[in-house]
Amino acid sequence: MRSLFVHIGSHKAGSTALQDSLLANRGSDAGFRYLHHPRLRTHSVLAAMYKPFDTLDHTIRLQMPDPEAVALVRRNFWQRIPALFPDADNAVLSSEYLSAVDAEAVRRFRDDVEAMGYGRFRILLYVREAVSRFASGIQQAVKFRNDVPRMDPRILYFNFREQIETWESVFPGDVEVRAFERPQLASGCVVADAYGRISEFFGIDAHPQKRVDSNRSMSAETLFCLYNLYRNLDTAAFAPQQVLMQGRLHKQIEALVQESVPAPMRITARPTVARMLQERHKADYAWLAENYGVRFTEPAPDPAAADAPSPLSTPTVLSELVTAPDARVLIQLLGKIGAEALFRRR
Repeated sequence: MRSLFVHIGSHKAGSTALQDSLLANRGSDAGFRYLHHPRLRTHSVLAAMYKPFDTLDHTIRLQMPDPEAVALVRRNFWQRIPALFPDADNAVLSSEYLSAVDAEAVRRFRDDVEAMGYGRFRILLYVREAVSRFASGIQQAVKFRNDVPRMDPRILYFNFREQIETWESVFPGDVEVRAFERPQLASGCVVADAYGRISEFFGIDAHPQKRVDSNRSMSAETLFCLYNLYRNLDTAAFAPQQVLMQGRLHKQIEALVQESVPAPMRITARPTVARMLQERHKADYAWLAENYGVRFTEPAPDPAAADAPSPLSTPTVLSELVTAPDARVLIQLLGKIGAEALFRRR
């Protein structure tokens, strides 16, 4: 019986590092094959196949800009797998977008992979503690545009319980949940940890020869620089070349911060925001511990936690959610960035 190991995220839990490492080691996989698209990022392809077009992330639409392009990918991906990977009796797939698809899409996914001859499954989901995930998610909300309002803690909810229950309803008993928390990961690394779970499932001893460190965290200084650059711009109207330049801009700013700031700040949720997130996810944490034995380290007491709650405006702004760097440092950095070329044709 052919076996399939499916990593489904969740978001902001090391998925890019794992996918890049699987791709970097694809020629040396001992005992399994990583199923991937030959040209597009596979996590985007799987998202396009099982999520409605109007819900796709803007970065996916850059690769597949219209429903016709998506339809072509949907028709061709599974048809090409046998020719691309004829010896894939033990196979691995990975897409963090799969964690958020609905039950009907999960059933279609199971039908598709069973049609490929797979009958034994392991579904792996990493869950990240809510405050830590918020600090990572706010970077994504600012990296390419000002999307801070969607991170409003009054409405933000990481529905990992629903995601787990959806996959369990279609793959009963095949879902494994692990904490995305460095002390709980094998060797403190999600790539090593996932390879360990792959090894256990296939009964092999697989180790990545290369580990790719992708999507490294940015500093608070870079976050606020990007926010101030994008907050008054219609980034949705950017030309493709401008979008490509955006992909480099945050890295260039971070390099400038590391050169210019003696001690860059980590991105830290304000105490009021942290309390709101912890309270909103408290019941789900208890459910996760009871059903999967997954527990997160208790957050260290915050000296400011006893302060009066900070008011949030509507829509909320970045400085209400995250501890801001010194304003003088930001002014100096913004003066050095020189990003005029990025916005020349807005």
